[in-house]
Amino acid sequence: MYKFAANSFIFMTSAMNGRIEAKDFKLQPDIQAWCDQITGEEYWLKTEVIRVRGTFKSTDATNVFPDGRIYHQGTISKGVQISAQTPDEFTNEARRKLGFGEKQNAATILTIDRGARVYIHDIEAGKKEVKVKLTLKGTWYSEIKSTIRLKLDKGYTLKELKKSFSVAFASEEFEIKHAIRTDEIAAGMSTHQVTKVLGYADKKIALGAKTLLVYDNLVLVFIDDQLSDVD
Repeated sequence: MYKFAANSFIFMTSAMNGRIEAKDFKLQPDIQAWCDQITGEEYWLKTEVIRVRGTFKSTDATNVFPDGRIYHQGTISKGVQISAQTPDEFTNEARRKLGFGEKQNAATILTIDRGARVYIHDIEAGKKEVKVKLTLKGTWYSEIKSTIRLKLDKGYTLKELKKSFSVAFASEEFEIKHAIRTDEIAAGMSTHQVTKVLGYADKKIALGAKTLLVYDNLVLVFIDDQLSDVD
């Protein structure tokens, strides 16, 4: 009885401390305004998103860290955690571990592919983490909801938040290079038109009326913003 009472007191104290910390934390006005601005908007995914759905609990396993790296981390069953650098690595390890027992087989792994158009339905910003909650739209039985966690240093700025967000999300479809069809460009196209097809160039060199866009070993030459040659 005493042990239960002591544990209850500790739990209540911890809960109170949690409320105090949450109460003390206030978002900077510019960060709050930006979060409000992108909520309700649609974006394209620059990374695959993984969600592990169990019988009683679901886990979102996609995290963007301050250095720009993406890790997939999550609990697939009670006491069973996985941390991986690639979606395939995470999925393969999860399937291997989910095969160990009947209870673990109740979990399923959902993946939203890179390049998918998603709807931002909510954002939760904390001291060191921003949860971007997204929805892959569909009919009532095929709609998928998940979360990408942006891990940030305490005291993060709006610039740092936007940088982490841009690692996982693109505001325009052309920012995601096409992998399922041949990209086609033609003489006379503007730099903007070419960018919409090929994505952002590795380098842009402006020389007065002449502009160079560099993609790997490909150099596109524009004269008066019209594609005129390829090196």
